[in-house]
This record gives sequence, C-alpha cells and structure tokens, in this order.
Amino acid sequence: MGAAATADEDLARGEYLARIMDCSGCHTSGALRGLPDFSRNLGGADISIATPLGKFFGTNLTPEPETGLGCWTIDDIVAALSDENTHVLALYLKSLPPVSTPPLGPYGLDEPVPTPYLAPVLPE
Repeated sequence: MGAAATADEDLARGEYLARIMDCSGCHTSGALRGLPDFSRNLGGADISIATPLGKFFGTNLTPEPETGLGCWTIDDIVAALSDENTHVLALYLKSLPPVSTPPLGPYGLDEPVPTPYLAPVLPE
C-alpha cells in the first residue's frame, strides 16, 4: 500500500471519528438549535452551554490561523487530546476549509451572554 493510500485512509478515519464523536454538535454554528450550518463545519458554535463553571462555546476546530487550529501542528492537537486516534482526527481537522470565527467566552455564571445558550438540568 502506498503512502498516498495510507494518507487517504487516515484522513477518512479521522473524518469518521469526528462524525461518530459528533464534534459538529458542539463546534458548528446552528447545531445546538438543530440547524447546523455545514458551510461552517466545525468553525465554532454560536450558542453556549451553561455548566456549573460558566457558559462555554464550542471553539473553532478548522485550520483558520487566527481563530482556529491553523497555528497548531498535528502533534500539538494530539498532545491536547492524548488518544490513540488523535493523529487521524488531527489530520482530518487540518484538511477542513478554514472558517474565521472570533472566539466567544467563557462567561461566568452571572455574566450576560450575547447569544442564546443551553442550560442542562441535572437530575437530583
């Protein structure tokens, strides 16, 4: 098997992992409203999730250099994720079209957020 075939297989496996882990569910604009904008796939969320630690937005995972992972190497991404599948996931993320999305938040529990947000209710 040639290097190109292996690279293509690794890229396909990375895309598969991103899909089954539903990365777009938190990191794609509109996804938390049920209307994901796949033209901005993994380019960052526009709705935050409220947690006991504050309200957080899914960040931009595309290789856009200013607001995404563009300045990160594959090894940087792997080190941040530390899983045997991270290399192919990082390879896939670096293959995405760049999307510019200024980072939002995080916001404290009592701070106003300029967008809608999800507030999960934990069982008692």
